[in-house]
Parts: sequence; C-alpha cells; structure tokens
Amino acid sequence: SMIPVILSNTPAGSSYKHWRHVLQVYLSGKVPKYNYGEKENLRKYGQKNPPEYNLTKITAPVALYYGVNDLLCAQEDVDKTASMMQNVVVNKRILGFNHVDILWGIDVVDLVFNDILKLMEQY
Repeated sequence: SMIPVILSNTPAGSSYKHWRHVLQVYLSGKVPKYNYGEKENLRKYGQKNPPEYNLTKITAPVALYYGVNDLLCAQEDVDKTASMMQNVVVNKRILGFNHVDILWGIDVVDLVFNDILKLMEQY
C-alpha cells in the first residue's frame, strides 16, 4: 500500500559528504569527526587526523531504535555506541525492521513513534 508513496519520494536527498563520513567511521571502527585530509585537518582540528567525538560528554537522554534487518546498524555497533554514552534511556532492537522502516514502516507509529512521544513527555 505504501509503494506509490515511497516511489514518489525516492530517492530522497543525501549528501556525498555524509556518505563519505559514514564510510570513514566504518573503516576506522571509531567515531571520528569528518576527515578532510591531512592539510585541511591540520587547519580545522590542529592535527593530521580528525579527533574522535567524545560520546561520554553527551548528557541528554538518548533513545536508540534500530531494526533486526538493518544492514547499516549492526547490534554490536549499536551496543558499542550505547556503552560510550552515559544516558541511554532506550536501546530498542525492532523485529522485522530494516533501515528505512523508520520512514515507511506501516507499524512504525506503534513500534517507535508512540514510545518517542512518551519519552518527550518524560524529559
């Protein structure tokens, strides 16, 4: 039932820089800032390689939702990221969900959005 809506909105915009940064994070196994190359990194960061984001400094409540079938968010990566933060209030793995079901999933309201609305009321 969603195919006409999905096809009328896909592909949606995303930047080259975003996907390049995703690849940099994946290849490094860490959470570095964007790597501009040695010369520009020296100018922007004062060092040859980009510094890592310090996720321990995040103090706001964090809710993580990802799908069992999400090829871009492996459980071990989500858990590793969650362990770096001090205030993860939700770490929910959703059965049957893939990466785009947060946008197009028929049951996303019941499985994710209602939880998020309750969290927003709480915090």
